This record gives sequence, C-alpha cells and structure tokens, in this order.
Amino acid sequence: MGLKELEAKIRADAEKEMAEIERKAQSGAENVAATYRLQAETEYTSAISRAEREASLVRKQIVWKAKAELCENVELEKNKMIAEVFSNAKSSIFSLTKAGKKKVLDKLTGDSILFDGGIIEVDREFKDLVSAPDGFKVKASDIGFGLVLTSSDGLVRVDNRLDVVLERMKARMKPKVNKILFD
Repeated sequence: MGLKELEAKIRADAEKEMAEIERKAQSGAENVAATYRLQAETEYTSAISRAEREASLVRKQIVWKAKAELCENVELEKNKMIAEVFSNAKSSIFSLTKAGKKKVLDKLTGDSILFDGGIIEVDREFKDLVSAPDGFKVKASDIGFGLVLTSSDGLVRVDNRLDVVLERMKARMKPKVNKILFD
C-alpha cells in the first residue's frame, strides 16, 4: 500500500468518522429539541389548565357574591315594605276620629286590670279621651299617642305608647306579615 492509498484510506476513515459524529450530534440535538418541546407542551397544558380552574373559581365567586347581594337587597326591600305596613297602621290610627282614638286608648288601658290602682300617664292632647278605672289617676304629660300604666307602688310599669306597642307587635307579627306579603 502506497502513501497515496494510505492517505486516501485515512481520509475515507476520517470522513466516515466525521459523518458518524455529525449523525450522532444531529440525533442528540433532535432528542434534546424533542425533550424541550415535550416539556414546553406539558408546561403550556398545565398553565392553561390552572388558568381555566382559576377562571372557573373566579366565575363561581362572582356568581355567589351576586346571589348574596341579591338576597341581601331582597331582604332590605322586604323589611322596608314590612316597616311601611306598620307605618300605615300608625297613620291609620292617627287618622281615626276622636271616638276611634278613644276605643284604641280604652283597649290600651285594658292592662290596668293587672294592678289594684296606680297612674295612667297620657299625652295632654288625648287626656279627655281616657277614662280612669277605679283606683287610677290620670296624669297628663307629653308622651305622644298611647299611655303608660304604673302600679300604685311604682314597681310595675307598662308602656303602651303607640310606637312601643307597634314595635312589640312588629317583632311578633313580622313572620305573619312576611308570609302575607311574599308567599
């Protein structure tokens, strides 16, 4: 084998080896690229999934908050309507004739049977409409419509002023009024 043949064989072997190195490098680069592509796709899918879950939670929070606010507003409006019912009741009592007001005051005086005697406090404007039961004195003051009964020993006091009576009635009757208005 001559020098030229040896040189040609070395060149051919070197080219073969370089081709093999290039093939391995290309294959390695493709594997690395495929790995990064797969990793990128996995992270992308995971990010999209997280974003969709978060968006779903935000939607649910918005819906629940809106429902809660709606329920709160409905309750406020119901309470306003119920308050209006009692306000109208108060207005209708004030618009009664003297005889009608006397009947209301007589009914409010009914609690006096709990006492053996005492004081019936009534507003000056309505003093002439109140008949004192036996053992009671009528005292005029500025208390508004209604009356306050006090036992003779001063230990028991019943506040039957219209505003107080309506507040007591409102607490008791609110469920009934609510049912009448909204069921």
